[in-house]
Order: sequence, then structure tokens, then C-alpha cells
Amino acid sequence: MTKVRRGSAVYTDKWKGYDSLMFCGYRHLNVDHGYKFKQGKVCINGVEGFWSFAKERLIKHHGISKNKFLLYIKEMEWRYNHRTDNLFELLVKYMLWQIIDNHQKLISTDLSDDIHMSSVKPTTPL
Repeated sequence: MTKVRRGSAVYTDKWKGYDSLMFCGYRHLNVDHGYKFKQGKVCINGVEGFWSFAKERLIKHHGISKNKFLLYIKEMEWRYNHRTDNLFELLVKYMLWQIIDNHQKLISTDLSDDIHMSSVKPTTPL
């Protein structure tokens, strides 16, 4: 857990593997699903919902490369966060934004090159 600051609250279910978190400097809050699914602010159903969503889609790949695991997870995160949106329309919009952004960068680069070139004095032939 190198990305989680010591002293942070970590919310989990009652799996025994998480018990050592408090010895590593984290505040560990958990929920026992045998009794309830929420305890005060502690509710992990969102995380469990995401993993259920991701596993359902990742299992279709029959295993994935360790090197590409984070890419698959980021894709699943994007799909999960936009699961009620029309993904085709969203992707088309992102692609158009990229084209427009690249075009604007190209135009500004061309203009700056023109300005730079106009400041260069032409040489006179001998």
C-alpha cells in the first residue's frame, strides 16, 4: 500500500487478510456482511460493484498479461463510470476533441514558425 498515506482510513469487509492494516499505520474500518452491508460511513458496496463489473468482463479474456493489467483496469474503470452513457457517442466525441485539439496545436505551431521565419533577414546574393 505504497500509494496510501499512513494514518488514512481504509474501508474493507471482514476478510482476515485485512486485519494487519492497523499494524501498518492505517485506520481500518470494516463491515461484516453477515450482519449488515453498511456501518456508519463504512460502505464498500461501490468497490464490490466495480470488481463484480470488472471480473465479469475480464473473465472473457481467459487471462491477461501482468504488464497490461493496469490498462485493462483503467478501461474497466472508464466503462464502469460511464455504464449508463452511450459509449459510442462518448468515444466519437473524445476522438473529435482530440482531432480539434491537434489541429489547433498544428495551426499555432505553423503560425509561430511563420513569425520566427519572418524575423530572419534574407541574405543578399554576391
